[in-house]
Amino acid sequence: MPELNHLLDPRQVPVYWFKPKNSSKQLFSADHFPVFLYERQDGSLLYGLPSICNSEPGVKIGFHNRQQTSENPQWKSVPVQDNYINDISEAVSLIFPELEKKPICAKNCYYTMSIDESFLIDRSQIMESVYFASVCSGHGFKFAPAIGDALANMAFERQCAVPLSEFEVQRFNLISCKF
Repeated sequence: MPELNHLLDPRQVPVYWFKPKNSSKQLFSADHFPVFLYERQDGSLLYGLPSICNSEPGVKIGFHNRQQTSENPQWKSVPVQDNYINDISEAVSLIFPELEKKPICAKNCYYTMSIDESFLIDRSQIMESVYFASVCSGHGFKFAPAIGDALANMAFERQCAVPLSEFEVQRFNLISCKF
């Protein structure tokens, strides 16, 4: 949508899978290990989730606000940088010593973030009857049911259960004041 081009920032972000040490396999099963967000002392955010299907090679962990680079059209074929692998390995080994230190798999993921790194949920000002949500990639996945409900309510011109004004595009059109 052209009206959103200047508000979205596509990024390449690595994600990693770590194998539990043999004696710790049960700790990281979907029944025992929660989806998590962990803020480190340096402000970096680690997120993770258990292996929930056979196609996932282990516990999925990545940085939410670190190791991001500008978009690259060949992002799927670009290997994850060694210094990124070392960085995540160090962080994970300090928090989860029951996981193998080095990831068993590392791939680049594609994030699309708004310029203020918050959601965009609104009605198009250009295309009639079009509603959109840019929910910041994996971060928004956790909110999918609420965002879907909000979009459905907007489309049927019903009141949303949660105010959406902080997610509207107009938040970027603030008038600057001179004092």
